[in-house]
Amino acid sequence: GRGNVTADAAFGFWNYFGSVRVFQDAIRELCPPGAPLPLYLTEVYACTHANNWWKDSCRAAAENTVISYALAMAAGARQTFFYQFNDGTHFDIGGVRENDSEYSYGLVRRDGSLKAAALAYDAIAEALDQAEFSSYHRPGGDDESVNPPAAPDSNLHVVRFATPRGTLAILWDRSEGYVQSQRDD
Repeated sequence: GRGNVTADAAFGFWNYFGSVRVFQDAIRELCPPGAPLPLYLTEVYACTHANNWWKDSCRAAAENTVISYALAMAAGARQTFFYQFNDGTHFDIGGVRENDSEYSYGLVRRDGSLKAAALAYDAIAEALDQAEFSSYHRPGGDDESVNPPAAPDSNLHVVRFATPRGTLAILWDRSEGYVQSQRDD
């Protein structure tokens, strides 16, 4: 789940990266050294249900898609599945219910046009193809190879990968905080 917080928010369990970190810790604690269980993320999403303060705007959906996949790869996820390819539901493909956000989780709109999140998905998939996680960077501090700092001194976040094309650094800023919107009727 993610609601109206950014993908990199790591407070508590009921948010994307918070739950990834909880499962990483559980895997490290419960699995024998050298034989960890793989991490599969089955419902990474960027719901863009219109006029809903709890869901992503189109801009936030694109940003959260990039950050979700970068953090999944950095966390060692074996597979990360986007929920879902097109707007609608499995029982009503191409359908619409204006008051049901379940119809708004796709990368592609009902008319076949791409959402900004689809372009972000394409870009991050290409950028991370054959990439290997290198480190999180703490501005003004040391790099961390396992988890990003829980409360960094800076609003700048950096995650680095080694790719066949060279080093890839993904940077983002949280000066605006981790909560994307407030309740608004």
